[in-house]
Amino acid sequence: ETDYNNTNSTFFTYSGTTLDIGITEYRVVVQNGVCPEEESNTLRSTVIEEPNANFTTIPSSSSDVVCEGTILEFSVPRIVDGVEYRWDLNGTPDSRTNVEFLFENSGTQTITLNASVRELASCASSTSRTFDVKALPKPVLDLVSSPCEGTLLTFQNNTSTNQPDDPEI
Repeated sequence: ETDYNNTNSTFFTYSGTTLDIGITEYRVVVQNGVCPEEESNTLRSTVIEEPNANFTTIPSSSSDVVCEGTILEFSVPRIVDGVEYRWDLNGTPDSRTNVEFLFENSGTQTITLNASVRELASCASSTSRTFDVKALPKPVLDLVSSPCEGTLLTFQNNTSTNQPDDPEI
């Protein structure tokens, strides 16, 4: 209970408190001079838990580097009643709590999970994870010389990743 004596105002705003999750009731008791105290109606406020937009990958991976053709499942680890989950899978929306995504093309691709309380859009959170998708190598083996009996056969590896800055090949 908070006492605000001598506010000398018919309008008063109370703010600046951190609210705990649950139901809180508020009321105002006023008195004018020698007149008896009067009590206002009771205002009931329900404070809900802020939604958590964290997600996991299956298979579990801390690496944000994947290869073309990789399929990852993204999952909401703790589903909360009354919270709406919306995925942005590199530009494709999905509202399921567990989704699979195929990394089809090389480059940067972002997966985002937005979590918001239904009917209260201001109570929301968002988490994004950006993946570096590597091109699959294009294996090419060329014959350098035509062999004759008793001579060495020579091959050349002309494999390409379409990513000239990638030193792994």
